Amino acid sequence: REPSEEQVGVLLDLYNEQRSVYESDAEGAQSLIGTIFKEDLQAHATPAETAAWIVVANVLLNLDGALTRG
Repeated sequence: REPSEEQVGVLLDLYNEQRSVYESDAEGAQSLIGTIFKEDLQAHATPAETAAWIVVANVLLNLDGALTRG
């Protein structure tokens, strides 16, 4: 299903908040990103941006709608 504007806003707020956190914590961002594809990622996004998107992805993947129960 398509997300509502409010849901998109919440996720964008989370992304912006986490990007700010990781901009001031470069070591934490690198730790979260790890070493896989590190060089490829740097061509497209800063470590802070990548770490923030990882946080957003984790939130999305942990929503009830994404989880299979049974």
